[in-house]
Amino acid sequence: MKNLFLRINIERLLTLGYFSKVPQRKLFYGYLSYIIFGAIILSLPFSQKLYTGFIDNLFTAVSAVSTTGLASVSLADNYTLFGQIVVIILVQFGGIGYMTISSFLVLKITHHLSKNESHILKSEYAIPEGFNIQSLIRGIVLFTFIFEFFGAIALFFTFYTNGCSDPIWKSIFHSISAFCTAGFGLYNDSFEQFKYNININII
Repeated sequence: MKNLFLRINIERLLTLGYFSKVPQRKLFYGYLSYIIFGAIILSLPFSQKLYTGFIDNLFTAVSAVSTTGLASVSLADNYTLFGQIVVIILVQFGGIGYMTISSFLVLKITHHLSKNESHILKSEYAIPEGFNIQSLIRGIVLFTFIFEFFGAIALFFTFYTNGCSDPIWKSIFHSISAFCTAGFGLYNDSFEQFKYNININII
């Protein structure tokens, strides 16, 4: 009963209270909820260095969750560290898939996925019948974090040796952004200033 209670509450929390047995509907409203939630947080004063209107924040949130990478404002100039963290979390959720992350957390806590969750994940990834969905979820999350971790380490040494400010944060941000193919950057010229830097281009 305890595991069931935990699983139900985690599912509700990670989908902002929405529940549906229709996979496509739950995926749609799940992503929509995270976009709206992200835009609202980005609109808060402590997320912004410069005043940024809701439309720009909504645009940024949509672009982050869909890993499109387009931005109508400068992430470095308009958002504080907190705001940038919000953006990269949205990128991570969009890159891996919010159902994948939420299911991974449910697995870690309750060691079980409901039939509805498994059905939604199979719909999201077009998984054939008989495939072990739990192994796939663990594999996706582990694979992602391992590559992002080593990518961040490699970028840190390159940023640090080039005298870049905040090399730790920038290495983490750009590693996640790159792996999720989001295209977001904390430099206003993207990576144009590093076009001749072999290390960064290889990483």
